[in-house]
Order: sequence, then structure tokens, then C-alpha cells
Amino acid sequence: MTTRSVMAPRYEYSPLRKNAGQIRLLTLLPDQFGAPIRINIRIKRLAKKTRFEALSYAWGSASDPQEIYVEAKEPKTWRLWHPTSVTSKRLPVTQNLYGALQHLRLRDRPRVFWIDAICVDQQNLKERGTQVLRMPDIYTQAKRVVVWLGPESYNSTLAMKAIDDIGSRIAVDWYLKTIKTTSKDGSDPNLRELGHDLRQHPDLWLAFKDLLNRPYFRRLWVVQEIYLAKERAQIRLTHRKSAYHGRLGLAPKATEPGDKICVLLGCESPLVLRSDGSGNHAVVGECYIDGMMSGEALLGKLPKKWTVACKYFHELHNNHNVLIDSTTDQTTPQDPRLGPLPAGWKLENHMEMHAYNWYYNKRTGEDTQFDPRLEPDALRERGVELQEFHLV
Repeated sequence: MTTRSVMAPRYEYSPLRKNAGQIRLLTLLPDQFGAPIRINIRIKRLAKKTRFEALSYAWGSASDPQEIYVEAKEPKTWRLWHPTSVTSKRLPVTQNLYGALQHLRLRDRPRVFWIDAICVDQQNLKERGTQVLRMPDIYTQAKRVVVWLGPESYNSTLAMKAIDDIGSRIAVDWYLKTIKTTSKDGSDPNLRELGHDLRQHPDLWLAFKDLLNRPYFRRLWVVQEIYLAKERAQIRLTHRKSAYHGRLGLAPKATEPGDKICVLLGCESPLVLRSDGSGNHAVVGECYIDGMMSGEALLGKLPKKWTVACKYFHELHNNHNVLIDSTTDQTTPQDPRLGPLPAGWKLENHMEMHAYNWYYNKRTGEDTQFDPRLEPDALRERGVELQEFHLV
């Protein structure tokens, strides 16, 4: 019979083969809410056809861990599976992760996840270092990134309902970068006066503050995990049994209403700027805006077959953004949205052409890694409206 007691043996990880591109995936076995967590752990080669979800969450305190059970084998037929036919082994996880697994588990079918605390042998320092370097590939390959904010609190439902209410009354065109109300005449007096209404409800402001002060939003890995989620992935903010679907933005804590989000030439990330009222702007900090992190504000949306990925090149000991052709699975640093190079410019041949571009001007002798097609004059010729900001 299945052993589910403190006497059950501790789960021991099978090693990953060196240089084989292997990761572990867990299958979250179906059951009702509140039942013990049962999983399978399999070793798979990370490839384009590997189907799984990745969890983005805060580990939480390591004190008072909860135990989940790793089943020795995966049943071929779920309906014929019986718990007495397999043996379980114990694996401790944090309480926050245990709560996430309880809420993410389905009653009628399994779910395949990559979760760092479970899929990486945390006692093996060498493996941990190797798998951390693979995280950009893992979150890029995931079909969905699930964001777990944590358990329900006394006012979190108020915040989530307000977010759902606001989201239900607006329509965002991510290509044109416009926001419109969903009312027939294009106006919504309730939405237009939303700022005034919220100021009259301190309880709601407190609910928003408490939600954004959760440990999840204090993690440095949040930006990478969400940024690397492919555009077709469904990013979900999971809060108990409700979910908020949509694009996600992260800004510095000092950001205030009225600040501007700008894509400045030469900067890797959008910036939050604050006007002083006299034409000058101060930099509040970097931000993440889903749908604006791959040059969309300047070059438009990528063609459907292309995706951007941050790839780690072992021979360079560094990450570089590359584009992946989904029809061939080939990677290239060449952006399909850019046309031919201006007169006099050519791509320079070098040892790392597969990772990044280098440009040479035959007329002036200039040698640079900056793409001349992204110069202000070249962008204006494409019809991009540029604005100058005086930063102080």
C-alpha cells in the first residue's frame, strides 16, 4: 500500500547527464483540494516540443516546511490508477509553494510544471549553478508562466475585484499602444472619474498597497521570469480561485500617477520619467512593460513566426538576445523588422556572429555594435515619431 507517513523514505534525486540539455519536470497529479500533494518527477531534454508550465513565485520562509509525495512511477491510465499500486517518497517544500500546488492542482487531469525548488536538486551546488544558467531557456520554452501571489488575505479580494472591474471597462490595443473604454460612445464617466473615486476609498488604496507589498513583487527574478515568457504564453496572476489575465507591468516603488513611461534610444529597458513642469524630466527608474521589451515601440510587432529569447552562450559566458524562427527552430541576431543597411554599412564577420551583430562603415571606417538602422534619422524615415527629453 502507499506509504504516506513520517516513516516514508526521503526522495533522492537522480543526477542529470552532463551536457545533455536535461531538466526535470514534475507532473502534479489530480486530486481534490486539501488532499496530500502527489507528483511525479521525470528527466527530460529541454526542446521546442517539450510541453510544460513554469511557476513564478516567492519561495517564502524555509521554517516549518510541508511535505509532498513523489510517486515512484507514473500511471499510464489515470482512470485505472489506484494509490495502493505505487510507493511514495517524501520531499519537503515551503508553505508558500505547498499552498500554490494546492490551488494549481486540477481535480480531473494532471499538470506538468517546472518549479525550481522541486525540479532542481537544491543540495547539489554544481547542479544549481548549471540550472540557474538554463533559466532563460526554461522560461522562454514554457507554454505558460503562472504567477502565484500567495494566499488570500483580509483585503486581497477587494484589490483583485477592483482590478477585474477596471480591466473589464477598458480595451488595450498593444500594437497601437492605445487604451479605450469599452462603452459604445467611447466614454465612461465612471472610469474617467476613477482617480477621484479611489481617493474617497482609503480601504481600497490600502488593499492595492498590501497586494503590491507582497513578497512576490520584491523578488529580483520577477522581471526575468515574466520577460522571458513568450508572447503567446498566458501570464496568469493566480489568487485563490480567481485569475487575472493580461499583460503585466513592473515599475519602481517611487513611481507616481502622472509619470511617463518612455523608450529612450540606447537604453535596454523602458524608463519611468517625471516632469518638473518646466520641460525637464528626472529618471525615476527602469520598468518592465509586457509587449514593449523587444523594440515594439520603435519597430512594431514581430511577425508571428518570430519570438525573442535571451540565450546564454557558454563559449562567451554571457547572455544575448536572439530571435527564434518557430518554423525552423533556428536562432539569429538579425531582426526581421529591419530592412537593408544604409549605404556604406555592412555586417562585420567575427567569431560570434551567431550571438550578436557588429557593423562596419566602409566610408568612414567606423566600427560599432550599434545598429545604424536604429539611428534617429533612420527611425524617422520609417515614420517613427521621436521626442526629445531633457534629463536632469
